[in-house]
Amino acid sequence: MKFRAKIAAAMAVAFAFATQTVHAQNVGVKANALSFAHTALGMGAEMSLGYHWSTELYGVISPWKRTEDKAKKYWAVQPEVRYWPCQAMVGHFFGVHVDGAQYNVGGAAPFFGLPKSVKDARYEGWLAGGGVTYGYQWVLGRHWNAEAAVSVGYEHLRYKKFESPEKCAPQVGERSHNYWGPTKLSASIIYIF
Repeated sequence: MKFRAKIAAAMAVAFAFATQTVHAQNVGVKANALSFAHTALGMGAEMSLGYHWSTELYGVISPWKRTEDKAKKYWAVQPEVRYWPCQAMVGHFFGVHVDGAQYNVGGAAPFFGLPKSVKDARYEGWLAGGGVTYGYQWVLGRHWNAEAAVSVGYEHLRYKKFESPEKCAPQVGERSHNYWGPTKLSASIIYIF
């Protein structure tokens, strides 16, 4: 529960500053097509903080019920501050983010720091970290943009490992793991208000 409270506090601080200069035409909501392809719901909101700065709050959830031999239930949140060399929400951008997640994954392909044995075992735990982002936004029309971005950084994972993906499998260990590498990949469509 303390972990959730810290994530909620980080989100509140990020958006407390954003609401000071929000104008209707500088607010966008986005959907990440790559997360949908991975059977997860990846959504975000972005607000301009001036001519060269914006803040984004991105979240992803995979709420699906498990089958007998697979588990893929997780949620993650990633607040980010972005710098735009030319103009906010147009062209190249660079960002700094923090993130956190909880997961219960097994019988699936490994992703973002989980061991390769996630295919034959189940991992239940949390992660926290941060990193940097590079991306680009294309203007498609008055209210529509497209965005591609990649984030890399550090994640600290803490988890319980279970012998197999099955629901009642015995626990075989508990450990932590440090991960360096990709933390987010996105191809998003954005509606600008």
